[in-house]
Amino acid sequence: MEITKIVITGGPCAGKSTAMGWVQKAFSQLGYTVLFVPETATELISGGVAPWTCGTNADYQSLQLQLQMEKERIFKAAASTMPKDKILIVCDRGALDNKAYMTEEDWVRVLQQLQLNEVEMRDGYDGYSISLRRQRARKNFTPFPTTRRARKRWSRLRR
Repeated sequence: MEITKIVITGGPCAGKSTAMGWVQKAFSQLGYTVLFVPETATELISGGVAPWTCGTNADYQSLQLQLQMEKERIFKAAASTMPKDKILIVCDRGALDNKAYMTEEDWVRVLQQLQLNEVEMRDGYDGYSISLRRQRARKNFTPFPTTRRARKRWSRLRR
């Protein structure tokens, strides 16, 4: 049995969902069973666990990192029980993505708290066979939301 794990990462509107659709189609045609690990941040935030609801952003990032790693372990364990020759596990963002959402000091503190180290996470812990990073696709797209854009989004949500 061959189990391969990849991560697709990138900023907002970078084309991650489009890439996952392409991966699904292309690898299914090559005889792979394709499993998708959903984005952990979306699950947590939609459930009410967010950087702004936890004690600190570092608290939130620590929880998100733990859940991401556990989900990846579970998907690999499930894949190992499937009577298939070739399985591809596709992660919508990966464990190391958390680093982009916190200070270097918080990142080091979270890794120490969880008894992890960055090199082992990248190369070891059941790492990725490949990491695909998508760049933002749209022209005139600001990668970080401005206050004005955020206000527009919130006002649309309230209506």
